[in-house]
Amino acid sequence: MKTLFILALFFCLILFTLLVPNKEGFNPKCDVTNAVSRKAKAKACQYTTIEKTTKDSKYAATKLTELDKLLDKAINSNQKNTKDIDSLIRNAKSMENAVDSDAEEGDADPDPCDKYPEAC
Repeated sequence: MKTLFILALFFCLILFTLLVPNKEGFNPKCDVTNAVSRKAKAKACQYTTIEKTTKDSKYAATKLTELDKLLDKAINSNQKNTKDIDSLIRNAKSMENAVDSDAEEGDADPDPCDKYPEAC
């Protein structure tokens, strides 16, 4: 039953593609009324379609440059945040080593109480 349904759907899809004409490049809302013949109207309509496509392409290019600028901004912000995070991690390790009494002498900074006795 399931395969019969799939076959019927496939058959309808093939039938649909064969019956519906391909109108690529044709603008059904073309308002050219001063054309002498049907062929002239088709050429004029094709030109208006090409003109509209050109305008749309320019608009899309403008939007893509705006998106490119936003992408650059986001990348720069991400790199800055990564540097800040690395700095914060180093500071946190330094603070942890300063507080940790079991830290090795080579890794730890000098005792902060020796440097700033009023803080202790």
